[in-house]
This record gives sequence, structure tokens and C-alpha cells, in this order.
Amino acid sequence: MAVDSDTTVVLAALGRPFSLGMLYDCRNDSLIPALTLWDREALEKEADERPQPNSDFAIVASDSIEDKSTALNVEASLKASFLSGLVEIEGSAKFLSDSKISRNQARVTLKYKTTTKFKELSMNHIGRGNIKHPYVFESRQATHVVTGILYGAQAFFVFDREVSEKEDRQVIEGNLKVLIKKIPALTIDGQGSLNMADTDIANVEKFSCKFHGDFNLEKHPVSFQEAIEVYQSLPKLMGTNGANAVPQKVWLMPLKALDSGAAQLVRQISERLIRDAQNVLEDLSELERRSNDAERCTTAQQFPQINKKLKAFKELVSQHKLEFQNHMARKLPLIRGGGEEESVLAKILKKVHSSPFKSGELNEWMECKETEIKIISSLIDKMPNMTIVTNRNTLHHEIHSEDVRHTVCFVFTSLETPEPFLSALSNYLDETQPDDVPCAKDLENKQWFFSNVIYEKIKLFKDFAVANKENKSVRFLTAAIRDDEKKGATLHLYKDGSLVNNNFEPPSKPEMITGDITHNSVTLNISPPRFGLTTVTHYTVEFCVDGDDIWHKQMESKAGDVTVSGLKINEEYKIRCRAKCAVGLGPACDDNALIKTLPTSPPEKSKEKSVVVCTEKPPEAVKKEGRKITGPPDSLDVHTLPLKAQPINVEGCERFIFGKDSGNKNRTIMVLGATGAGKSTLVNRMINYILGVKWDDTFRFKLADEGAAKSQAHSQTSEVTVYKLNHREGFQIDYSLTIVDTPGFGDTGGIEKDRMIRSLQRIFSAEHGVSEIDAICFVAQASLAWLTPLQKYIFESVLSIFGKDVAENIRILVTFADGTKPTVLDAINESAVPCPKEKDGLPIHFKFNNSLFADNKVLGAKNKSEDNDDDDDDEDGDGFHKKNWDMGTNSMKRFFSALNFIETKSLTLTKEVLRKRGELENLQIKVKLGLAKLVAIKQESEILQTHEAAITANEEFEYEVIFMKPVQADISKTGKYITNCQQCEKTCHFPCSIPNDAEKSRCRVMGPDGNCTQCENKCHWMLHFNQKYHWDYEQVTEKLTYKDLKEKYEKASEKAMSVVDVIKKMELEYDLLQEEVVRLKECSAECLNTLKEIALKPNPLSTPEYIELMIEGEKSEAKPGYLERIEKLQHMREKAGKEIIINNKFYFCRLYPRSPYIE
Repeated sequence: MAVDSDTTVVLAALGRPFSLGMLYDCRNDSLIPALTLWDREALEKEADERPQPNSDFAIVASDSIEDKSTALNVEASLKASFLSGLVEIEGSAKFLSDSKISRNQARVTLKYKTTTKFKELSMNHIGRGNIKHPYVFESRQATHVVTGILYGAQAFFVFDREVSEKEDRQVIEGNLKVLIKKIPALTIDGQGSLNMADTDIANVEKFSCKFHGDFNLEKHPVSFQEAIEVYQSLPKLMGTNGANAVPQKVWLMPLKALDSGAAQLVRQISERLIRDAQNVLEDLSELERRSNDAERCTTAQQFPQINKKLKAFKELVSQHKLEFQNHMARKLPLIRGGGEEESVLAKILKKVHSSPFKSGELNEWMECKETEIKIISSLIDKMPNMTIVTNRNTLHHEIHSEDVRHTVCFVFTSLETPEPFLSALSNYLDETQPDDVPCAKDLENKQWFFSNVIYEKIKLFKDFAVANKENKSVRFLTAAIRDDEKKGATLHLYKDGSLVNNNFEPPSKPEMITGDITHNSVTLNISPPRFGLTTVTHYTVEFCVDGDDIWHKQMESKAGDVTVSGLKINEEYKIRCRAKCAVGLGPACDDNALIKTLPTSPPEKSKEKSVVVCTEKPPEAVKKEGRKITGPPDSLDVHTLPLKAQPINVEGCERFIFGKDSGNKNRTIMVLGATGAGKSTLVNRMINYILGVKWDDTFRFKLADEGAAKSQAHSQTSEVTVYKLNHREGFQIDYSLTIVDTPGFGDTGGIEKDRMIRSLQRIFSAEHGVSEIDAICFVAQASLAWLTPLQKYIFESVLSIFGKDVAENIRILVTFADGTKPTVLDAINESAVPCPKEKDGLPIHFKFNNSLFADNKVLGAKNKSEDNDDDDDDEDGDGFHKKNWDMGTNSMKRFFSALNFIETKSLTLTKEVLRKRGELENLQIKVKLGLAKLVAIKQESEILQTHEAAITANEEFEYEVIFMKPVQADISKTGKYITNCQQCEKTCHFPCSIPNDAEKSRCRVMGPDGNCTQCENKCHWMLHFNQKYHWDYEQVTEKLTYKDLKEKYEKASEKAMSVVDVIKKMELEYDLLQEEVVRLKECSAECLNTLKEIALKPNPLSTPEYIELMIEGEKSEAKPGYLERIEKLQHMREKAGKEIIINNKFYFCRLYPRSPYIE
């Protein structure tokens, strides 16, 4: 578009240093310094000046280039130069380049403008013949000269605020506009507070402020109140008579009007092309804002793969934007000066619109990515509290966590898939663009998140995670791992840190239809789950009385018709079903309708009577399989059960199996009791009840013949024994029973190394040990008035093994009971044994009279005698014993019926308690070693200081020092793995989940550099091995020479050392070791705090109570010197009240007390 060579041009100054008579080149909108047509004195002397005072304020609500250009009075041509980067702006004009960085940004701008004077050249300057330096025209550097300037100042207060997704940006901006309009009238009181409503103050305090102005401020405002203070001070900052005013608008006269040979502006760029270029740049800026928002969102932070693509996209857009601006900057001066046609710019714009960078394509790609983020976010929201793994190192750490057996990971497989569209953008910029450029719309149709399979997998994963949230051995993660074969998502299953299935499908809900209902049973038809059928191992039917929270379980090996029996008459039940796989339980399928059993059993049809001759009762069959125990004459025959030993490979534990697996559900009880409490008799009575032995039978059963196999030194079992009684036809219970039998309290064997406690630890921790419990049964005599320290010690020691979740499964079995209230129940309450209570506050208990063998000697003779004449004696004796037998049978019936309704507890939390206790004991061993070494260093240092002169004269000076010597302790029968350092002779990790020496780099104590974090010398993982022993330590006294000590420190420092040097080195070693001991104590405190949260009994026994046990042990053994030892222990017990080791210090706290002597 051609221009009139005589037309004066009016431009916004934009903070540039204009002055009258200055030359200006309109082709590139630049000032020409140094060259001038007049001398400075003549310019200042002859210039006209007149005042032009004016002030105004306005609100700029838009962030567009168009509206900001209007606010600064920037016309189209100058705007084109600004957009292409030709113009450098200052002062208030910087508002033009201040754009929002986010679409979630509310912005309102207050504009203040004032003018003071207008100056212009006179005819004495521009009149014919008044040009003093006409040769300037020949340089052709400028096209115009400044002939008029309007002075004043502008200020822009930009108020910004981040807007949340729940807020309306337009409403927030509208409210702010109303407040900004009040600014000229607002005041600040003497206390510095705004005279505004509290609600208005609360709103404006959320906004930040940015200042762009032509004023020299000491401090720029950053808040709304500071902005008001600055706004009110602006008139004063103009100075006297506007001395601080700066050019706001300039008038330019073409040099062609003064000299026909001068350079001129040939044409201006058409406004249509300028608007087109402006739209291109604004679209690119908007895309940068959208990219910023996407990068900052939580999902992009959680998944670096998304963030990486967004950053790449934004960099490509920014690079394209810069190249487009550079093209414009090169072409605009040429077009304006007539060197090229305007069509050149039109071709540049056309090329942009036909390139991969055209607005539609870029927006399509960005919308796809925003949709992907929203969908991932919604999927993640469906899995609350899920751990999201951001990189492979974190994933490696999570799946190798020691306490986790299985890890199920929801994997987004397509987040790292290459983006052809981004490659096309990059190729275009590199000018290597191929012919077949992918279209963003085509890419959208291929996006992974439009597949229904994704939503099916997320539901499977979520339901499976919810169903197993209490299962501590399973961990659930979310990650992004590329897999081009499984587009979108898949589930990875890890076992012991290794990937075992990259397309795991857990079982979904099975379908369940209610069939026949009787007075005590319900028949269900279970259909296999739609998903994960191949992983199903069995089904679990769960039922509970409506209004009750106790669910009972019944295992079924396959789907189909299932009968739930043993229900109460005329009772409403809630029933649900789950499929179970090797990893855990699937989600429950429940019928919302309650199922009510019938009020009575249906009348039976008349049947023909028939006589069935049973040749052998179940007890008779078992008797033949077992072995008869030789007993006194005229006694009942006693037979052992036909038990089969099963290897368990757990030290101190044995396992025996009765019968073959019947597929029935199993219940597990653990039985504990003091010697003489009748525990063994009670267990044998249970066996006889289960097998259906009757009073009239001439035989009884025992689990084992202890007397034939063991010496009299042990009154009962000396190891923990597990008996598995597989259900068979004729049992009085409808389930299999596992009994964990323990030795009686008080058996010889020593308190210091209590085998029972250690054996229980091992069998609960072992992979093939006991994994669940239904009841922990404490057997106690009814007449016991209080618990002795020994009994309380055993109670607390056993309970300290378990997690808090088994507290409701503790039951008290009272022996030698009659019709009166057992006094032992009050004793148990007084001892604060954690167990569930009845409504009357007494522990839930069952009473037994132990009527199995005690009074049957005479009875046995009677039953075998053929003389039945003495009917009266039989009525008196036999009737009494039979009554006791029947009472015992009823007690057993009540107990086993109740056992069937106790909720089975997994020992997962118990295993965690045991793991933490092992970790705590290992830490305390290290603390003890560290303290012993501190004592040794201090001892050696004192010896060196005391005998410094003698040592200096004789390096062979000898002295004695006490230190801890490493010794090997066998663990081969514990079933656990270990990590030992062969170089340090030290146990670094026990128990450890890594059995293979070649994989010890995966052990949790190995750092990322492959070195052990527990070794003092940070030994490499290859020096660590899984061995059959752990390193223990014993205190020894050894003679050393100063020469040996000196050589050790000189070797470490690689220089000769004096006695003083050695002492200093020892002091440094002492300080470092002291810091390490403090760190170990802090770790121990953290470990104990965890035990407080999860363990049933975090602290098994206090020191005074343990010393009481020691005193009792001395009294019972009465070995030589026991009176002196008791006196010493009593003295220590008195001191213990003042010296109890507090939980958060506990320097020598061990898993179980081993010695009362505090070292």
C-alpha cells in the first residue's frame, strides 16, 4: 500500500528516547542517533512549547495484542514492527509484551495516563534555507524527522490471580473490575488499612500486582494495597511543572518534504496482512499457555512421559514463532522501502497456513493431549491413594520391597509411543519435511484412550486393589512402561521382584444366584467370573447375620451349585461370593436382597424302615490305624492317632498330618498354658470329641505318646508342634482343624533362650508355616487367683508376636471348672491381657472339666468285667462320671460351634511385627557393638595418655582391652535368608528376601552405587553372601601392643604418627562412631514407634518384672549360691524403678529380655 510522501506520521513513543529534530527510519521503525539537521542550541532556542495537562485512568480487561496496542495507541505499522521484534520498548510500553502464561489466570489491568506539555519545531527550523546540515539527506539512513513531541507519563497496574477449576474466571475478573473502578476514591487509614469491606479486602488479597510505568519508583507494588499507595503518589512523581515527563507521542515529518533527494517510505504494509500475522502469533502464544497449563497439572508431573512430549511441543512452537518473527523482521523494511513487494509477506503467511504449524493442526494435537491428561486423571481418581511410580528406579525399589510378595502394577503402555506429528513439526523446521505429513485429526482417531479395553482393565485393577487393601503382602502401583503390543494399558504382575506376567488379569466378580433355602442352609449357583477365569484357584463364599459385622467363610474349589450349611433357623443373612487367585481375593459379588432361612425344617416323607448294619464306627477305624499305648492294668485302652510326620524345615517345630486333605475349610487354633493347667488333657479331649468317642467306648485317643519318646525332664512337648486333622466322615465338626501345640509354661529349658517363643516366631514367618489363625487359646485353671510373673511373662511374650488385628481372636479355656465363676477370669482382667470381653466385662471363655482319663481306671475294669451285679455302685460311680463326660462333651460342642463363627485372621500383620522385631533386635546389637567399641576406644585413649612417656620410649608397650569378638550363630533351620559381609564379618541384613548371592545387589541395604549402607567400609555387594549363620558377638579380653595400634592408624592415614597424633585420631574415630550410634538409636526409636502402631504388645515385659522372673527361677532351681544371687537381683530390682529404659531411648532393648544386667 503506497503512502503520501508529504503526510506526517504520528507514532507512540513506547518508552524510546525521542527528542526534537531527531531522525527516524520508518522502514524499520528505528531512531537514528548522532545525525541531525540542526545544531542542539538552535533546536532548544527556537522550539515552541505549550502546556497540555490531562489525566485519565481506564481498565484493560483483555490480554490480546489488539487491546493492549489500543491502550498504548500503537497503530498498525508500528504494531507490525513490534510483532516482528524490530522495536525495543521501555517503560510503560513493556505492558505490550507482558502476556499471561496460563489460561487459568484471571487478569485485569488499570491504566493511568497523564500529559503535561507539547513541544514542536518552528518555521525557523524547517523553513526553506534553514537546514544547517543538508548533507545528511545524502546518507539516506532516515526517512523522517521528529517535529513534535507530546510529553507525559503512563502506568499500568497488572493484577493477576490463579483460578482453580471450580472457579469462574470471568466472574472473578468482573468483581475485580468493580473494585478497580473504586481506586481513585479509596483511602488508607492511619494504621495502613484499606477503607474497604472485609469481603472486598479478602478478594483483592488473592491478587498479585505487576507495575509497568514511566515513573521512577523506589519499590514496585506487588499487592493491591501497595498498588493503591503507588497510584495515589503518581501525580507527585511527575515533578515540578512535569519535570519528569517523558515522550508519549511523536510527530514525524517525511524528509522528502524537505529535500527531494532524501530517502522515503515507499509503502506501508496492509492492515489485513498485519492482522493475519498478529493472529498467527497470538495463536502460537495461546498454544504456549496451554502447554504451560498441561505441564503444570498433576498428571503430567506424575507421568514424565507426558511432560516430555509437552515440552517438546512447546519448544517446537516457540522455535517456529521465533523463525516467523525473524522472517517478518527481514522482510518488513525491504517492503516499506520498496525493495520487495508486499506479496512476499503474503507468501510467508500462506506457507505457515499450509505447513504442519497451521493453527488447526496444532490445536487438534493439543486438544488430543489435553484429553489424554483428563482421561488419565479421571482413571487415577478412581484409584485413590494409589502409588504412582514415575521412573524405573522407583519401580525397581517398590517391587523389591522386602515385605511384599506380589506387586500388581497398572501400566499405561502408550505414553512413550513416538508422536509422528511432533516429528513432522521438527522435520519442517529442519527443512527435511517428507511428502506424507501426518494429520493431527488422523492421529486423534488412533489415540489409545478411546479404547473400551482401557476402562475394563482399570475397573479390574481397582476392584482387585480394593478387595485386597488389607493384604499387606500385595502392593498395587501405577506406572508408564512402553509396550507397543498391548496398546493403551495392561497389568503387570511381579513376584518377589520379578515380572511373571505382563498381561495379568485378576478375577472379576462372579455371578451368584440364590437357589434352595432350608432352615439351616442356602444353595447358591456361582457362575465363573467374566475376567481372569484362568487365574482362579478357588471360590470363597462369605456370609454373616444381617446387622452383624462378623463374616464367615466357606471355600469352594469350583463354580456351580454350592450349599452354605450350619446357618441359624429363621435368620436373615447377607451372602457374597469372591473368586480367589494366587495373588489375592477378587471383588465380592453380593446379592443385595437378604436371604432368610426357614423357621423350621420341612416334614419328611414317610420312608420304609430299613436296618443298616454298621460294622465299624469311625473311632473304631481310627483305633485300628493307630498304636496302643501300654498303661496300668485295668485301665482304659489308649491309642495314638495315626499321624504322619511332614517336613517343615523350621527349627524347633514339627508338623504331623492326620488323614488326607478332604477339601473342607480349615480352622487353626494355637493352645498355650502353664504346666499343670491341664492343657495336654484338654487337647486330647478335643481329639476324642472330634472323632466321636462315646462314654461307653472302652478306649480313648491321645495325639502322641510323650512318655515313650521323651525323658521326664520335660512334662509335655519340648517343641512347637503343628497337628493338621483333615476332616473325614464321622467327625463331630464340619471342618478340618489345625492345632498349634506349645510346651507348658515352666518346662525346663531356661528363660534366657525360650524355645517356644522363638519357634512360634519361626513358624509364623516361614513361607510354608502357619499363615492364618482362628483362635489363640490360653488354658488356665479355674481356681487360679492371680497370674505369676512367669505366667504373665509367657502371656505377654506370646502376644507380642502378633499384630493388633488378632486381639479379637483370643479365647480363654478354663480347666477344672465347676458351676461357679472361675477366679482366674478376674486374675486375667487384672493382668490386662488383651482379649474380647463378654457383656459382664469378663473375658470370653469356655469351661471344661477335663473328664477324659482321670477317673476311668475303675471304670475300665467295670466295662471289661462280665460281673454286672453291683448296680447300685454303678449308679453312684458310673452315673457321676458319665455326667462329667456329658458336660465335657457339651463344652466341646459349644467351643467348636463358636470357633466356626470366629473370623479367620491372616498373619500378614503378624509377619510384619516379627520382621520389625527382628530389625529392632539387629539394630540393638549394632548399638551394643557401637557402645562396646566406644568404651574400648576410650579405654585405649586413656591408657595412651596415662603412659605416653613409656609408650614413646617403647613401642612394644602392652596393654589389655575389652572388645566384642564376632562368632557364628547357626540359622540353617530357621528357613530364612541372610546377607553377611565376608570382609567385615558382620550381618548386614537379616532376614533377607534375596537367597541368590548373584542377586545381592537387590538387597535393601545396598545403595544405588552397589555398596552396602551397613558396612563401616561401605563394602561392595559382591562381598556379601547368603550363609547358614549370622554373626553374633561375645566379649573377650585381649593383649595388644602400641605398635599394632599405631600401624593400624598409620596405614589408614598413610603417614607417620606420634602418640599425640594417634590419640587425636582415636578422638576423631570416637566422635564419628558416637554419631553412628545416635543414628542407630533413632532408627530403633522409629522401629519401636511402628511396633506401637501394629503390635498387640509392643513392649513384652518391663525390667522389674523380668528380674522378678529371674528371682523366681533362682528359687525353683536352688543351685549353689542362689541366695547370694537372689540378694543381688533384689537390689537390682529396686534400682530398676529409677533406671527403666524409656521407650524412646532403650539403649539395650531387645526383642525378648535376655539379661537383667545393664551394661
